[in-house]
Amino acid sequence: MGEDAFRRVKGKLSLLFPTGADERIIIIHKSLIDWLLRNIDDEEEKNSGIFDYYVSKEDIKLAHRDLFLMCKKSFECVTKANCATNTNNGKYKKNYGFNMFSCCLRLRRSSNEGDCANISYSDEPNINESFESTAGDTADYAWKHSIVHVCKGEDNVQLDAARNDQLLDFDWQVTKIEKVGVVEVIRDGQRYLRLRPNDRPVHLITHAQKLSAPAVEKDPHEYSSQLSGGRLTMMYETNPYPEIVKVRETAEHYCLSRGSGGKE
Repeated sequence: MGEDAFRRVKGKLSLLFPTGADERIIIIHKSLIDWLLRNIDDEEEKNSGIFDYYVSKEDIKLAHRDLFLMCKKSFECVTKANCATNTNNGKYKKNYGFNMFSCCLRLRRSSNEGDCANISYSDEPNINESFESTAGDTADYAWKHSIVHVCKGEDNVQLDAARNDQLLDFDWQVTKIEKVGVVEVIRDGQRYLRLRPNDRPVHLITHAQKLSAPAVEKDPHEYSSQLSGGRLTMMYETNPYPEIVKVRETAEHYCLSRGSGGKE
């Protein structure tokens, strides 16, 4: 759906789906939410003739998976642009209200249900070259919500990617702390651990972030020294975790770079 088409549809549906100052869709009436979610996934065939339009639980998961892929893509595009130009001091452009929900939600008529329709999603989100030009505008949204989407999407492949490339990546942690604060980083770990409570490396890094939070909230640059100074420890572990070893080594290198006047 193009931006012009989306704005026309948004205008006609504004009473039911108003938008705030940030251009994000807001659903005010709980009765509307109940109506949209009234389909029972396990009995879709029985309900298809009764409920013309609905959003199933699986549709919601698919939407979150699409949104996570867009968040991940925005990180890659903006990081690539920053590496190439080294501009704006490594900061990402301000988010001017890009509505990500409009990019992954597609309402189409079902070919085998007559006049009935449902909300459906493609297997891959519509990410193309034009997305790269606006990736900086979506980055602020992505920093705050990428882990939310991957956890609600409950896709194991995506969860693995988020774990390795975000939750256990020191550079990603540092940038997110600078963008949205250490509390949001801790919440990310907690969300992930509710799905995978036995992931010991993520548990260790989240625990270290909690211990470091008072100092990091005052000065985000203290994050590296907090981790390398003992907050992130494996003294009670039988075997060292490679992921934690890598985070500690990167944090130590970051501290040395700062101390020698190197680029942060």
